[in-house]
Amino acid sequence: MQHEGMSQEDWFQAVSLLGTYFLKVAGSIRMLPVSCVCVVRLVRKLNNAELAPRRSSMNCLDFARKMAQDLTITGVEVPDITEEVFDSHERVIGRAISWLIDVMTVGRWISMFSVRFDMLTTSYYQQTMEEALVVARTLVMRESASLQFSHHNLALGVFSLSLVMARLIPFGLLSPSAISPSRTNAAFVQSTLMNKQQFRMIGNLETVTCCELQVLQQAVQSVMQALPAVLRQQLVAV
Repeated sequence: MQHEGMSQEDWFQAVSLLGTYFLKVAGSIRMLPVSCVCVVRLVRKLNNAELAPRRSSMNCLDFARKMAQDLTITGVEVPDITEEVFDSHERVIGRAISWLIDVMTVGRWISMFSVRFDMLTTSYYQQTMEEALVVARTLVMRESASLQFSHHNLALGVFSLSLVMARLIPFGLLSPSAISPSRTNAAFVQSTLMNKQQFRMIGNLETVTCCELQVLQQAVQSVMQALPAVLRQQLVAV
């Protein structure tokens, strides 16, 4: 996708479409090289309709053929990689996902939360935006989209943890075992668990995500369980 001049959000969108397609259809691994190229083509056509080529670039063709070779070595029979195969399979993918190509991805959710948070806090969060997206990319590559681990829930958890990385909120307050300000006396929580800035940040976090702290804590727990051990240890230590 980098060779195709596509953005990070395009990457999130293509991965989301690929995951959705394979969740809806028991796709054969033999079509994986073709499917990867097709979702990239669909995203590019959607976001750059006036610039999108009618045929695949050599980069896409080379990528698909190289992946096909690797699969063939493992004993998987892969169809010939041709433009006709791409055109046909694009339609198969489109029908399978009901042509819902322009979807809310984890990248879009995080960007939206970030913009809202910046508006409330005068850009406290801006510097950690890239860190959040790096973590999100790691998780998207490790976890398929599902009802239990949707892109929205993933974004809630990653965005919350990015505030921990920025040292705006202590990790302990996002633990499911932590006391919730919405269920206790606010003055008591403010005096015993948080300083004034942290108390405001928790309120801002609930506001920009439109979620109560308990929901955010559950999302954080899901993300923590899916993170590599090294990242988990770094966050707990903050």
